[in-house]
Amino acid sequence: MSKTRMGKLVKLACETRIARSSTDHFILDYLHALDCPRALTVWLLYVNREHNQLVTLDIDPQHYYSAEGFRDAYQATKLLSKADFLETGIDKDKVALDKFASYEAKCGETNRYFRHLDTQPNLPVEYVRLLSKARRKIADVLGNFSGEEFVKNGNWGPGVSTLIKGEEVSAFNKFRDERGITRDMYSLVSEWFHLAYPLWSPEPLTLMGERCMKIQSGNTVTTVPKNSKTNRIIAIEPGINLWFQQSIGTMLVRRLRRVGIDLTTQENNQHLAWRSSKDDSLATVDFSSASDSISTAVVEELLPRRWFLLMNSSRSQFRQDLDRPVRWNKFSSMGNAFTFPLQSLIFYACAWASCEALGICPEISVFGDDVLLPKEAYSLFSSFTKFLGFDVNLTRVSLLVISENPVDLIIIMASTVNPTT
Repeated sequence: MSKTRMGKLVKLACETRIARSSTDHFILDYLHALDCPRALTVWLLYVNREHNQLVTLDIDPQHYYSAEGFRDAYQATKLLSKADFLETGIDKDKVALDKFASYEAKCGETNRYFRHLDTQPNLPVEYVRLLSKARRKIADVLGNFSGEEFVKNGNWGPGVSTLIKGEEVSAFNKFRDERGITRDMYSLVSEWFHLAYPLWSPEPLTLMGERCMKIQSGNTVTTVPKNSKTNRIIAIEPGINLWFQQSIGTMLVRRLRRVGIDLTTQENNQHLAWRSSKDDSLATVDFSSASDSISTAVVEELLPRRWFLLMNSSRSQFRQDLDRPVRWNKFSSMGNAFTFPLQSLIFYACAWASCEALGICPEISVFGDDVLLPKEAYSLFSSFTKFLGFDVNLTRVSLLVISENPVDLIIIMASTVNPTT
């Protein structure tokens, strides 16, 4: 199919809209089927166009006497949480950018603290010991890596880069035209790139000539839809950096799987939350903006030197802001393929260190910023991660749905207000 025809079909699909009356009927039927007080509240706010109140509705599992009651109220509350047709008047880009700026400032404070850690007054000895344990655990998980492993795991993600955008996004076009690279990445790969990928680049990478690399200061920040209240901040990376960030992400995922942390599925987290709802053995912990809270100095403190240097060379250390480069305070952002496994690794090591310090069995499951660990370790883990610059979310409710058979859905409630599931 030609690009012109494809473009017309995409445009037609985007212009096709279900009638508003049909949408209203669906919402009413769905809420009526839930048949609970919260469903009535949501409907009244919706039809009376009190959409600001609607998107700020909160829910507390401790206000309900049964899982079924909470399930129905939660479903009603979240039904329109990502609707893009509500008339809220909220500038979602501004909300996202303001939050982004606040976490960048927080990472800056954490960097300043950790870069002078040895001279900090009143540094708790307990945290020094936990840092040592977490550092040792991360080293055990990561081990070493070879140049061959780093090279062979490179890959393209499905998204755009700083140079390849829109309809041009494809692996073919990236192999043919991608030239975006940061100066640190170029310094790392330029001398051996043509040896590792002779079919891709038979000649050494140069800053001038046919295989000219386009040196870029770093990534560019943009927003993508998230929910009815805010958008999500991501950073678009230079393409050659993306290739190697994917490699590092794959290397991290493989090593975490060896210790029982599988980042390809949430099934283990779901199973443990379901089990803990019966035996009350584990706590569920969630973090606020965890990916925006990974400060550079903390990563340098925790990771083995060789791994840190590899990631530091592959990431974008600057972002473009009003046509000028600004140094990142965070180590990596959403858009970097190793951000998710890196934060998983850090939280796993912190949970393990907390359990070892307390002398309890480290039954731990991690998926990004969702962590399950023995409830006896909850307090120490929370305070230690706060020391590292992360914020435990005390108000968010995690709802895990586990289908044990095709008919019945078991709803698991996990509130981080109370460190038990």
